[in-house]
Amino acid sequence: MSNRSLIETLSREAETKTRSPWVGAIEGIAFSLVFFLLIGWFHQLRPDLMEKIHDPWYLINLILLGFSALLSATISCWIAIPNLRSPRWMRLVAFIPAVGWALSLVLMLYQTWLQSPALIHPQEMDMFCVQNFMLFLLLPGAFQLYQIKRLAPVLPAWSGALAILFATSTGNFALMLLEQNDAIYHQFAWHLIPTALFTMLGYAMGPRLLKW
Repeated sequence: MSNRSLIETLSREAETKTRSPWVGAIEGIAFSLVFFLLIGWFHQLRPDLMEKIHDPWYLINLILLGFSALLSATISCWIAIPNLRSPRWMRLVAFIPAVGWALSLVLMLYQTWLQSPALIHPQEMDMFCVQNFMLFLLLPGAFQLYQIKRLAPVLPAWSGALAILFATSTGNFALMLLEQNDAIYHQFAWHLIPTALFTMLGYAMGPRLLKW
């Protein structure tokens, strides 16, 4: 067998054994959904949910977080497969919904400061919020990192960042359905800032966590 024929044969065999990024993304999303249903079963959905759905800001933020979770789950798996083309713009696209959510909160903070500055003040730590945010970060986040590690990631820093963005996006999405604290200071200080910090930590720790 010539070298060319051998290379073609090995390439075909590698292609047949390639794990689909869609499978990894779907499994990660399904795990998070089951986890959310368990938490929802313990804590119940917020009683004013049907009213909040008609609030444009609430609905926009909910949709942005949902898209952030879907995109980051899919792209984190896609860029982890060596023989799939993953241009740089693909990694950046994954952050668009999260950036939109962040800008939405900043705009809400600015509007509140203009209209009622007294509403922007430090609040006590909400343990319900912190506890469930950390649970989503640890369990769905760890599961997504495990999914990615099985795919032999070649961009471990980006894969780590997107895995954590997926976990924090699903956590924030779930908290919007469960938690009744809509104060803009709380949303900014205890939702947005931890999301940004942990995503950067995922980028920094990705090469170590996803080593293969």
